[in-house]
Amino acid sequence: MELGLLRELTTRSGPCAVAYLDVTRDTEEANRAIALRRRAVEEELADRGVDAATLSALDEALSSEPWAVGRAGRAVVAQDGTILLDRLISEPPENTITAYSRVPDVFPLLAAVATEEPVVVAVVDRIGADIGVHVRDGGWRTDRTVDGAHRPVHKVRGLGWSQNRVQRRVENTAAHNAAEIAHEVDRAAAEVGTRMIVIAGEVQARTEVLAALPARSRSIAVEAEHGGRAAGTDRAALAEEVQRLAAELLADEAGQVLDRFRAELAAGRAGLAVTGPERVVAALQAGAVDTILLPSDGMDRTVTVGDDVTDIRLDPGDEDTGPQDTGIGRVDSAVALAAAATDAQLFVIDPVSAVPDGVGALLRFPIPR
Repeated sequence: MELGLLRELTTRSGPCAVAYLDVTRDTEEANRAIALRRRAVEEELADRGVDAATLSALDEALSSEPWAVGRAGRAVVAQDGTILLDRLISEPPENTITAYSRVPDVFPLLAAVATEEPVVVAVVDRIGADIGVHVRDGGWRTDRTVDGAHRPVHKVRGLGWSQNRVQRRVENTAAHNAAEIAHEVDRAAAEVGTRMIVIAGEVQARTEVLAALPARSRSIAVEAEHGGRAAGTDRAALAEEVQRLAAELLADEAGQVLDRFRAELAAGRAGLAVTGPERVVAALQAGAVDTILLPSDGMDRTVTVGDDVTDIRLDPGDEDTGPQDTGIGRVDSAVALAAAATDAQLFVIDPVSAVPDGVGALLRFPIPR
């Protein structure tokens, strides 16, 4: 997982206010329930000492878009009257979470995002395409429609001397439409930052669009067997297929990282892997971490963090560790923020037993042990 969504949090000094809440809208009472949770968030953060400007910014953000459709959660981070992060997540928290610390509690967000691979889906025929983004709950939204040239797009027989000319026009029209669709698919993929494109619809149109895609997009594109543009086509089967393909992508990627991690651990002191908070933090502070591995349930150990997010102290010693010490936080979030600051990646691993000592790291270069 790239940690660009945390980058701004790593450059801020001072405490941030964090809120996770359920924003599911699937009943008539949903709006009232969300309003009550929002009020509880503001009261809890006010009790923690959050300033009025930040509380006002949170209230305005949580009262505004993006609105969830169906089951969803929302994660918001704010500081000094400014919203630093605001994101819908597909799985709402069981309970509302609030925090106020120099170590924003970002791990619940990362655990949710780890299962939310954005997938660009294009349902195509020889005339045009419906292009959208798949979401984790199995649905997808159409973001744009391509409406190419309509005639001629299918070859016909029995036209005598004019048949070759008509067939050339068919091929030219289809090629033009495929190129236009491919351009929009490539643009959508770049905007979303996807690592998978799914092309569904008519078989011949799929082949033509795949061939017209630029090399980078073509390398991450796969075909789906379900889906079509005809009126009344049920897209549930396509949504299920896309969800399966996305899950397979994430599982394969995590499996490759785990295999490499285990191989490096087996190499002992010569390997490029470490486990446990002490060694992982030391590697982060040396700028040696390539990839962090955290179990899906996180690691609930308290640490203190200085003004620099890599200044993680695992033993608070005689420092004040009471609720008013805004440098106190969880080790999983502290490690994630330090990883973001040092351009490392992060993987949330399930099962949790796959990560010895609660946290692990693959290294860019060896460090003293």
